[in-house]
Amino acid sequence: MAGRVDLMFTTIASAAGQIRGGLLRIIAYTAEERPAGSPPAPTVKAAGIDYESGIWWGLFAPRGLPPAIRRGLNEATNAALLAPAFARYLQGEGAIPSPISADAFTEFLRAEAAMMREVVAAAKIRAD
Repeated sequence: MAGRVDLMFTTIASAAGQIRGGLLRIIAYTAEERPAGSPPAPTVKAAGIDYESGIWWGLFAPRGLPPAIRRGLNEATNAALLAPAFARYLQGEGAIPSPISADAFTEFLRAEAAMMREVVAAAKIRAD
């Protein structure tokens, strides 16, 4: 915002105020599609670059959580995501409320980890 950074990757939710205030300009979205209600800009893929990266948030709990508590947390979280006022708030911040079962979220995490292992291997990234 001080004019010292030419380009950055961030989330709509993190920069919504600055975007609305005209301090930041969106060049392209890295997600599969532009979030509803977000300022016009192409996706990176639509601009001809074979790249896609979305942001997600999830609720985590300790391993071994009793199934009834796990189920209750999942149901309460999904209910909150579906509440019209909260869903509108999230969408206004560029997020897409996406209720999901606990088991489906676990599978999603496994797929994300596998994909990132491939990226790390292909880029020969090492922890120093």
